[in-house]
Amino acid sequence: IIRHSGASMANVTITIMPSFIELVIKDDGRGIDAESVNDPKSFGITSIRERVKNISGDFTITGETGFGTTLTVKIPFTKKQ
Repeated sequence: IIRHSGASMANVTITIMPSFIELVIKDDGRGIDAESVNDPKSFGITSIRERVKNISGDFTITGETGFGTTLTVKIPFTKKQ
């Protein structure tokens, strides 16, 4: 967050529900654009996306220029876990 967004504040929330766990990170930085979200050279985003996919989770990242970025990871619980 510090390196890329220029944010002065970030809020991290973890919610545990019966069937999933959700991580939401919101900052007040520059706001990521759609081109950056989908850029294969964005190794950090690509790495998160692949790791979440490997555990059958959902990953979204959205931003609005000048209003920050929101990253959400939702991971389902399985019977094994």
